[in-house]
Amino acid sequence: MGNNYKTSSGENTEKIIHTIEGLKSARNAKIRSMFNFGEQVWIVHEQANIGTAEIHFSIIRRLSRLQGTGWARIRYRYDGLGNILHYLGEAPLMLAEVEALSADDRFYTGIW
Repeated sequence: MGNNYKTSSGENTEKIIHTIEGLKSARNAKIRSMFNFGEQVWIVHEQANIGTAEIHFSIIRRLSRLQGTGWARIRYRYDGLGNILHYLGEAPLMLAEVEALSADDRFYTGIW
């Protein structure tokens, strides 16, 4: 599956994502800049569709002081063809739900 598009320099290029792993890798590269070094972040409820090159997923993270207190589940859709991340909404999360998450399943927010 391919998608022709023009880069910012005007070059024609083709972006092809062949596997779910490739789609997740492209998504991860897109979202890494959203997080602070060492921030506790989990990616949950992933639903990938290689046919449409999309992943629906949620991120669990602590809200910033400006956003309020506590934790939130934030829903996104990643469009792999356009390399676009779409915000779909968020909901507060109970501390017990966060405590049930495994530290081993955290999304790495260290040095990139």
